[in-house]
Order: sequence, then C-alpha cells, then structure tokens
Amino acid sequence: MFFISFDEQSHDFSIMISDTYHYVDIDNSMLTYREKVYLPVYPQDYLDMANKNINMVSSVHVENRSAIEPIYILSVNYYNSNGNLADRLIKKTVKIPPGETVQFILNKNLTDGSNGENVIVDWGCVTRCEKPDIYMEMIMNTTKGPVSIKDEGSIISDQNEINDRRPL
Repeated sequence: MFFISFDEQSHDFSIMISDTYHYVDIDNSMLTYREKVYLPVYPQDYLDMANKNINMVSSVHVENRSAIEPIYILSVNYYNSNGNLADRLIKKTVKIPPGETVQFILNKNLTDGSNGENVIVDWGCVTRCEKPDIYMEMIMNTTKGPVSIKDEGSIISDQNEINDRRPL
C-alpha cells in the first residue's frame, strides 16, 4: 500500500511505501496465467479553458479481487508519447495478497506533457485466480473544482498454461 504526501509549498507529490508492500522473488515459469494490460495516461487536459494545460496526477491501481489467491505484478512500465520506455515503476516483482490493492503514482516529471503516454502492467498468478481490476485514475484541480477520470485497462496479451485453464 502506498501513502501520498503533499507538500503545499512546492506543490510536489512524493511517495512513501508502506512496510506491508511485498517484494518477492518468483520463478516466472511457476505462473499458470499471465497478462499484459495497457493503460492510457493523460498528463494534461483542457477541460478548463481559462487555465489551459492543467497538469494531472496519474496513478495506476491494481486490486486483487480474489479472496484466497495472491497475484504477482511482474512489471509496471511507463512509456512516453513516442513509445519509448520512460521508467520502470517497480524494480522487483510485487506480491499482492488476496483482497489487497496497490497503487503506483506516476511522477509528474516523467511526462513529456502530451497525451498518448501509457503504462503497461504485466501480472500473473500461480494457481487459478480471479482477474484483478487494473485501472488508471487521473485527478486535476480546475477553477471549478476537482475532476477525476478513471480508465480501465485493456488486455494486450495473455499467456495460459498448456491446458488453457483461464482465470475465473
């Protein structure tokens, strides 16, 4: 679990990782199911015409909906609008226990300021598991108040074990 700290003077967000965050070593050949999920990122929006180019705070959410099985986040990669890898948001596999949610905050300094950026989440499970909810949430403040945009991920590839036992 992540906690967000906001510094009012610099208007900068920083991330503090909780002690309950689970980094693990896992042999990827043990995973019976893997998916890559695409998420669009909109670092700026133009909803408030009086203040053009409003920066948005973007975060990736992964919610393990299973009551009994963990899932594993193998990578969370951030790509700029040219399709170039801008950052790897995790350096090691993260285990998400049943019922837990993790959140990855995108550093606003990574964005090149144009729409068309994206994140690809690579996840898997060892046994039959329920697919997690993976979505992008973008928040901005406008002169008319805060605006939140949520965008569900799209599966761009999946790999199943030989007998094609798919998650529920």
